[in-house]
Amino acid sequence: FMLLDSGGKEQKSFPVNQTTYGGFDYLPNGHVLVPQYNANRVAEFDADGNVVWETNVPAPVSVTRLPGGHTLISSQNNMSVQEVDRAGKKVWEYGTDGRPWQVRRR
Repeated sequence: FMLLDSGGKEQKSFPVNQTTYGGFDYLPNGHVLVPQYNANRVAEFDADGNVVWETNVPAPVSVTRLPGGHTLISSQNNMSVQEVDRAGKKVWEYGTDGRPWQVRRR
């Protein structure tokens, strides 16, 4: 992950082990939420690259943090979108007919 200033100069970088081209979420507190497809998990990194939250999810490709603190995650292989709480517990899941690539809140 690389944070750039408005001129394109690198301000900070750290490895996040993202193994998919799906979507991550840059959070208002400076953290980054990353789907780690091959690791079957979603991880939240602080501004220094430390993992501050994680949850196991089969083959995640896109994530977004919802206003209430839950996390929305899409999985192509499982053909589903799910919402998990801060404890990582699944609170909602929607099975799709296709392979969801991107997930965003409305």
